[in-house]
Amino acid sequence: MHNVTLPSNIIEFQKSFAEKHPEYIQSARQAANICNEVFADTSGPPLDEPKIMCRCLAQTVANSFLSMNLLVSYGHGCDALKIVRSMFEAAVVLASFDHFPDLIQDFIDFRWVKKMKMIKQAKGTPRESLVPPKLQQEIEKNYDAVISRFSDARGKALSSWYRGSFLDMCKKLDEASSKMPWALGQYHDLYRFSSELMHGDIIGLESQTDSSGYNTDMPPSHNYVSESMMSGHWAMTMALASYASIAQLPKAKIYGDQLVDAWMNVWGEGSQEFEAAKKDSEQAASEAASLAE
Repeated sequence: MHNVTLPSNIIEFQKSFAEKHPEYIQSARQAANICNEVFADTSGPPLDEPKIMCRCLAQTVANSFLSMNLLVSYGHGCDALKIVRSMFEAAVVLASFDHFPDLIQDFIDFRWVKKMKMIKQAKGTPRESLVPPKLQQEIEKNYDAVISRFSDARGKALSSWYRGSFLDMCKKLDEASSKMPWALGQYHDLYRFSSELMHGDIIGLESQTDSSGYNTDMPPSHNYVSESMMSGHWAMTMALASYASIAQLPKAKIYGDQLVDAWMNVWGEGSQEFEAAKKDSEQAASEAASLAE
């Protein structure tokens, strides 16, 4: 296999990235090591279906953490931020399960509502023939068993497993998070902004425009790199700590404290990374405002 030579601008960016973020790089490696330890830890009780589901959800966050780090190291901050948005959502859900275990079964059982919706959408189309009768019967049976928990006052199926918005979930989690400091689901401005990037709306598009006003900012770029790392690192911390607690691992609190301490060392107020990220955000906001004038 031939060696791939990276373009000189990417090589230069990766060099500047390593020089600018040594504390984060070290902490990210530490988080990855703790992640491996958490998922290899079998000292807790046997995993039942809800705990296995939570384990898999936490693993998706861990996988995305690796993807996010790859993107920022190549200067793709905007794309990394889109991944961070999904990491944050999954981490909030896991933290909510940690605080409110009854929600776990709702999350699992709502699959039958979603599958029934697909059955109905396929009816009268070529896709209908692709659904085996036995599978349809299984879906209908399970749907009938759970739909009363996922219906509105008119008997119509809800669009989500959770009765409320994602913001409601974050607020509820924040109110109950005093016992577990890693379970903070603050619905901050960065989440709203990353949603705008994800959905490709006008604000998200404006935020990516370069100084010329005619093109989007092309990678490699330091734009939104720090924001992605800071929020992605926190989502990873929240997801792993929550899973360790849900799985009732004896070292759950130790894992949680280690992860929070590692995050605070890099991103706590007054730290080098925090101040740099704050400066980058202020500069990006200033540039966006000037373009809008």
